[in-house]
Amino acid sequence: MDSGHRIEAFEVRFLTNALLYMGQNPQLACVIPALFIYNNKLTGVVKANAVGEGTWNIRIQRAKNYTDAEGFYGKGIWRVEALDKAHAVLSQYITEDTVSSNQAWQAGYKLEQVEFMRIGQSAGKGPL
Repeated sequence: MDSGHRIEAFEVRFLTNALLYMGQNPQLACVIPALFIYNNKLTGVVKANAVGEGTWNIRIQRAKNYTDAEGFYGKGIWRVEALDKAHAVLSQYITEDTVSSNQAWQAGYKLEQVEFMRIGQSAGKGPL
């Protein structure tokens, strides 16, 4: 997680759902929690930015689950076996989140955004 992210205590209980869902879907390399902007009332810039972030984080990623392939953008729960088999984390270079998801796809795995678990994300603050 990045410094601008937070998980509410009540959200942790949904971790079990994510693990059960992955257990039922062995092709899933990673489940990606839905992100929401928690500081959207801070400034007008943040409020405007939050609209775009909300569109990408929920609406676009939800559609990508059905239309093509979901990418990984740094927040998710990975199946360790998939990381190993896909060589998605390699010691000879710094592994980047999108590269890891590409490696998983090439190895036949899928990634999916789920909405039963959420992570709060801050949006750019702009002038205060």
